[in-house]
Amino acid sequence: EVYQLSLPEDQKLSVTTVTVGQSAVLTCAITGDQLPPIIWRRNNHALNMLELKDINDFGDDGSLYITKVTTTHMGNYTCHADGYEQLFQTHILQVNVPPVIRVYPESQAREPGVTASLRCYAEGIPDPQLSWLKNGMDITTKLSKQLTLQANGSEVHISNVHFEDTGAYTCIARNEAGVDEDISSLFVEDSARKTCMYKS
Repeated sequence: EVYQLSLPEDQKLSVTTVTVGQSAVLTCAITGDQLPPIIWRRNNHALNMLELKDINDFGDDGSLYITKVTTTHMGNYTCHADGYEQLFQTHILQVNVPPVIRVYPESQAREPGVTASLRCYAEGIPDPQLSWLKNGMDITTKLSKQLTLQANGSEVHISNVHFEDTGAYTCIARNEAGVDEDISSLFVEDSARKTCMYKS
């Protein structure tokens, strides 16, 4: 028996973006009066053979269900009707990961006149955008020769620190999946050198 199958031109490629931990449904757009079983492949391997975790129920309609998406599920999936490999649909599954950041150092004491540096390490998919606050106020309006942002905005450098540079510096990382923040405290004080000596 020969089946008449079709796939609209604008459906040949489908992109689905989900955040880690969510569920995803990839629906095969191949249609026909009668449809042989839908076969899903990833990197040219039939999925029902791969036994990937959390990709289980293939559904009556030939859809692919991923119950808890992780970054291991990222990639290209194709579907075709059994015996009709030449007509296939490609699904690109993109997985977003909320930012996770850490600011270093957590706290530092500096003498007036020296340089203080704060660094923000951020991970996430897509790459998070970083911003800095000092005591809750955006520092981009305060940038100067003395206060600079470096390394794509991940580092704050304050040269020739004054007492008024004391404060809580918050790094905020945002992407489509979420936001995270962390705080670094800077104390500018004459006793910085003594404090360090007592600690050692």
